[in-house]
Amino acid sequence: MDVSLDKPIPSELQGRFSSSSIEVRPDPAKLDLKGERKKLYETAQRFQAMFLDMMLDSMRKTVHKEDNPLYGGNRQDIFEDMLYDQYSEQLSKAPGMNLSADIYYSMESRLPKERDISELPEDVRKQIQKFQEESYKKDLPPSVSSDQTHQEWMQ
Repeated sequence: MDVSLDKPIPSELQGRFSSSSIEVRPDPAKLDLKGERKKLYETAQRFQAMFLDMMLDSMRKTVHKEDNPLYGGNRQDIFEDMLYDQYSEQLSKAPGMNLSADIYYSMESRLPKERDISELPEDVRKQIQKFQEESYKKDLPPSVSSDQTHQEWMQ
């Protein structure tokens, strides 16, 4: 089937999808997120920033700096690393970058429903909070220092 921009849409494709069937989700940055949902969105934003940093780093590697007489050596490389980290952070917060929202909505459905416990009796709320704190402490992995990680990596 030949579909080009200078020709009208073929009749077999016309009317296939209704615009009313498109789901519009709010931007998570504009929502009042709390608890796990807030953590999830922040993590999605960090992932987006990391992805953009990797993309910018790949682009930067295509530039041959050694041929440039103004190349500043190792100091310039360190500065550029920090600069491009900041570029990726700013790009991830810019409007139009929706990767973090897509990640958030794909993972958000796996989170348990939030319950409002403010209307429960005080003693029940304290028991719930104590249980949540204890279960949170049990789920935490043992801390590993960066020195231990570095030693294991070098082996």
